[in-house]
Amino acid sequence: MHRSEALEALLEAASEQGGYVTASQATRLGLARDDIARLVDFGDLQRVRRGLFRMRHAQAQHEDDIAAWLHFERDRLPWERRGATNVVLSHESAAALHRLGTIIPQHPTVTVLPRSGRSPHVTDIVVRRAPLRDEDWAWSDVGPLKLPVTTPARTIVDLLLDKQEPSYVLRATNEALAERLTTPAEIMDAARHRKSRTGALQARTASLLELAA
Repeated sequence: MHRSEALEALLEAASEQGGYVTASQATRLGLARDDIARLVDFGDLQRVRRGLFRMRHAQAQHEDDIAAWLHFERDRLPWERRGATNVVLSHESAAALHRLGTIIPQHPTVTVLPRSGRSPHVTDIVVRRAPLRDEDWAWSDVGPLKLPVTTPARTIVDLLLDKQEPSYVLRATNEALAERLTTPAEIMDAARHRKSRTGALQARTASLLELAA
């Protein structure tokens, strides 16, 4: 495929993903491995990680988060998702994206839906499996595109359940409430639906909210 044709084939998909495209998507769009290698040699594509590329003029802001999400969404083209996803950024990554607390994630953390089947093996992404209601996440503006991120309420509950440093979770909660990103009722609702078979999490969440009051 000619260089200009290859770039044009990638452009629509990449433009909906902040300038990023996966090798699987490129193959589905008609590019061969040699086409991809040639675009890398010309500098039109830059390899971010195995199977993921950034186009020449794409912004590198939040690249780790974008790369983590696309690692699990690498086979679908953007228009095939229809607003749905099998993986969302969560826990420390979601807190950082919401600007809650002070912890800096060492690696991106994602929550993968149980129904999504076997996940690709990774060592530099923290992968959690848990159910997610529609109320637990939303598409959020992250740098050059929208990424699926757990809500502040669900994020706080995840951090609490994950036994993060209590002072960090309390600070994140105070900031979320002060910025009106969530409410005590929403946090309690997220706790009730996070682990329905035990009241322990609800009790811990109620105690957290008392401290944050």
